[in-house]
Amino acid sequence: MKSSSKKSESFKTLGGFLRAKRIERGLTQSEVGKVLGVHLMFISRFELNKCSVPYKHLKKLIKLYKVSPEIILKISLEEEKKKLKKFLA
Repeated sequence: MKSSSKKSESFKTLGGFLRAKRIERGLTQSEVGKVLGVHLMFISRFELNKCSVPYKHLKKLIKLYKVSPEIILKISLEEEKKKLKKFLA
């Protein structure tokens, strides 16, 4: 079985990673929304990659989900790399 950090690094999108971490911590979208001061629909939208997570919220999520900023950065960079390759193709 893979370790938690290795499993986290295999996510293809930031939203998917954040959703998995929320579930892993036993939190609902509504509970996370209350921590961030936003509606649960906002949580749903960024978990589905329909919008970006503002940095001020990302910082809180890193603490809430107890993940390293490096993992978030790695996933985000991979997403941007794929978008750029698709754009330039």
